[in-house]
Amino acid sequence: PEPLDLHGATFNSGGTNTNIDNLANYINNHDLHYLLLPNPPAISQLHALQLQQHHHLGLVYTTPPTTNKTAQVAIIYNLEFFNPHNPPDLLEDPSGRLLSIILSPILSNTKVQLIASYFPPNLDATPILTPQQLNHLSLDTNNRSNPIEYRQKNSILKRREAERLRLTITTWAQTHKADLTILGGDQNETLNFTDRLPQNKASTHRTNTLFNLTNDGWRDAFEIIPESLSTNTDDPEELGHTYYHHNSCSSSRLDHFFIWRPDLQLTHQCYVNNSFDLNPSTSQHRPLHLSATLPTANATTNQKPKWKPKTLYIPPNLTAETALQISATVNTA
Repeated sequence: PEPLDLHGATFNSGGTNTNIDNLANYINNHDLHYLLLPNPPAISQLHALQLQQHHHLGLVYTTPPTTNKTAQVAIIYNLEFFNPHNPPDLLEDPSGRLLSIILSPILSNTKVQLIASYFPPNLDATPILTPQQLNHLSLDTNNRSNPIEYRQKNSILKRREAERLRLTITTWAQTHKADLTILGGDQNETLNFTDRLPQNKASTHRTNTLFNLTNDGWRDAFEIIPESLSTNTDDPEELGHTYYHHNSCSSSRLDHFFIWRPDLQLTHQCYVNNSFDLNPSTSQHRPLHLSATLPTANATTNQKPKWKPKTLYIPPNLTAETALQISATVNTA
């Protein structure tokens, strides 16, 4: 069968400030097959029914913890592109920050895994931890007698939660082995010095969570090649920046698309939509789009070589037993 083009986007809509119908219209106007939503607007099963009846769209979402209603992600997908008769295979992280769905396009015998993510905030300002620190850090943050120590501990817990989320994401991709696995969302972290303007505030971490994610086998869909940039390297759109601070001239690339171990010949395009279709007054983020070609399903011969990471980072033992406790602590920060 001929390969199909898959078009999608991820967008932090700013929570309750955005109308779900506006998102549905955005999907239809831009011919998108899916939309990954970290921090989505208020949604319910009634919204899911309305999207299905009026826009031919499916909606799945996580249940946020009671400690933080904004720790939620959602996925909207096109029921005219994906087979509506195959029940989607869903995975939800207890933190509310991760959601995986496996869908089958109607015109292709392939499986697509979409993972929406919403990482804890301000990760660039959190410390990089050794495995020993991650494993032996006390989770007790009830003592607020020392405000500085309390903030430091919560900052470290955010990093620990980010690493746990990364491990969960990679485990989901390794377990399900879809023909194409895409991760998108608001990771709240920069990957290199071009990801933040002014650049003196940019991340210089080379072992942060996103860097470890690429070492796991994920490929950044918006790859910056310095030689391909124009002379104006301060153009935030050219650099893929998706977050613009309302009250300053700063911007950053906090929203990302990653592809799990893609074929070397996989064609894709990733770009920011700055046309303001979604009313910039409701969110400081811009939609990030990804177009990719679906591989031929279940090819057993002449398989294309896979992209491989430089090294495999072995994460600390952050197991499901501590997930709820860690998440509850982080979500109160």
